[in-house]
Amino acid sequence: MFNAERYLHRCIDSALHQTYKNIEILLIDDGSSDSSAAICDEYHIHHKSVTAHHIPNSGASHARQIGISLAKGEYITFLDSDDVVEYDYIEQLFNAIITQNAVISACDYTKHREGESPIICRNKKSVLLSNEALHERFFNYDFWGFCGKLYKKSVFNNIYIPKATLNEDYVVMAQLFNRYRSMAYLPIPLYHYIMHDDSLSNTKLSDRMFDEWDNKLWCYNFYLSNAPQWAKHAEAQTAETCSKLIAAVGNNSRYLTKKKDMQHFLASHLSSILRNKQLPWKLRVLIIFRAIQ
Repeated sequence: MFNAERYLHRCIDSALHQTYKNIEILLIDDGSSDSSAAICDEYHIHHKSVTAHHIPNSGASHARQIGISLAKGEYITFLDSDDVVEYDYIEQLFNAIITQNAVISACDYTKHREGESPIICRNKKSVLLSNEALHERFFNYDFWGFCGKLYKKSVFNNIYIPKATLNEDYVVMAQLFNRYRSMAYLPIPLYHYIMHDDSLSNTKLSDRMFDEWDNKLWCYNFYLSNAPQWAKHAEAQTAETCSKLIAAVGNNSRYLTKKKDMQHFLASHLSSILRNKQLPWKLRVLIIFRAIQ
């Protein structure tokens, strides 16, 4: 967490009030400059299941790696500091893992404003998503995030977690889904992304935006080498990201080198991209323009 004092009590309380009680809660304070550190320490003092850890600010990716290394349990889940989970979140995801004999389970999620209370229908059962079904949804921008899932901790052994913090979860999930090839899925929205003014603000052009390009390119090369049957899907997403970022750069001289790198990717893959049915034909035409812009 980083500077999350406004949301932290609500988040931690949702983790504390789980029906599944045999849990440890690790609070990783990523060098906050507000009162987040003090709030974490307060919970640590008053709750035996809570420990607080303070690290220099280094980004969400590193904070998650610290959490993984410190976790003592057999299973692990992630909760962003401005989100909340339902009271039976861990119990339901754990039961899904056991029922489906899986090592990863995922639930649905909601996105709503602060103060809103969505109605949750719990009369649905978990299913096991096959490799094909899982990847079809994955390449439709589903199951990307770290959150909303329960993992056997050992799945993170020898997994590359990039430092770049935009779409780093895409890189990790690509590896996990290819290694384990199935996932238990519970179609109940037990995780809540709370939308607020900060999260809804427009992202300005910055160095960090190009983390998405770096991570998409890494995944494309990963699929080429490890699961070529999905390479076209990864190529489509990489090309789409190139087109979007090239347009965002425009004539900004600071990012012209990045722009040329992305144009080189598009130009060198142009024939394949034009035949890629994972891209709408209008986007394929636009990509031709971006490649020579």
